[in-house]
Amino acid sequence: MKKFDVDSKEVPIDILSDYILKNPEKIYGIHHNKMEELVGSVFKEHYNCEVHHVGMSGDGGKDLILIESDKSIVVQVKRRQSRSKTETASCVRDLIGATLLNGSRDCIFVSTADHFSKQSIKHKEDALAMEIIDSFELFDIDKFMGVLNLHTSEREKLWKELIEIK
Repeated sequence: MKKFDVDSKEVPIDILSDYILKNPEKIYGIHHNKMEELVGSVFKEHYNCEVHHVGMSGDGGKDLILIESDKSIVVQVKRRQSRSKTETASCVRDLIGATLLNGSRDCIFVSTADHFSKQSIKHKEDALAMEIIDSFELFDIDKFMGVLNLHTSEREKLWKELIEIK
């Protein structure tokens, strides 16, 4: 049986998602590219959309592009090394700019931090109120882990149904 380090770029996403659900504190040690892939995998199911991984050095603030019907959603993923980190207003402003420069009006910010600063939430609300952005979701670690749990539970349910059919 092949073994993987949690910070490896080689670990399969299904194995990683199961492992993170059982060991949530380990999410802070996974490779940042794997975090982006994990978010993409979870959101592909959650939003029933196509996912393009575009994150790299100098990506302009976008790591994933979700294609849902005719709408593109820009996603920024921040894998912090500590839960106690706070996502700042500048990160949210950067995502708003990246979203507009991408020709989109919809965005999602996913972070392993436990919260977003009051000013970052205000920037999000202001962008929506001024109708600069049509939709803007903030996922802190707890919200993301909830969706990851739902995603993994659905996958397990599907496998159980397939096994029972035989």
